[in-house]
Amino acid sequence: MQITDAAASPVDNRAEARRAQIIAATIDLLATEGVSGASFGRIVKAAGLSSTRLISYHFTSKEALLQAVTGSIVSQAAAVMRPALDAQPTAVGKLEAYIRSNLDFLAAYPKHAKAVVEIARAGSAPRGGGPPSDKDAADDKPGYGDDVAVLLLAQLFDMGQAAGEMRAFDSVIMARALRASIDTVAVIVATTPTIDIDHYTDELIALFVHASAPEGTR
Repeated sequence: MQITDAAASPVDNRAEARRAQIIAATIDLLATEGVSGASFGRIVKAAGLSSTRLISYHFTSKEALLQAVTGSIVSQAAAVMRPALDAQPTAVGKLEAYIRSNLDFLAAYPKHAKAVVEIARAGSAPRGGGPPSDKDAADDKPGYGDDVAVLLLAQLFDMGQAAGEMRAFDSVIMARALRASIDTVAVIVATTPTIDIDHYTDELIALFVHASAPEGTR
């Protein structure tokens, strides 16, 4: 009998736990010291490890580690955002949920926001806004490149246009404009702890719902 869904071994579980430990320590260092300050030596101390070889075993380079950090943060954000989007039956509702849940995540995890900002500033890892399985779809769409977040948002806008909830416009340009706005808020969250995130959220929702509304309803 062939077993196709075996449980993870204790070794696999320990490896995943160690990877998560290293990523968590790296996020903390990125938030306080930036990319240049997040050396393997400092990560070892922050994570309570005995040697940098324990990092090199799991991540072949600092670039690979920073990409894993980005992927981990994107996955955490997606876990928060997907239920909020799925709960909305309309494209406009999903648009509002996308903005609100994204900014809620930034506010709840300011260290993560800071880490992503520092990685982006250093040009050390690609941005993304969805699961890795969406990457191939992005490669097949002209104008999307490697930006999975733009692909997913453009699909949402396309759905709204097809349903008559939104006017005709270039969905890629609108998606890029929204992503740029959210990325700007991420920078503000990372540098201004006292930001009124609810105010930013309400303003962005009003702006993009109004901008995408059908002609004659704005």
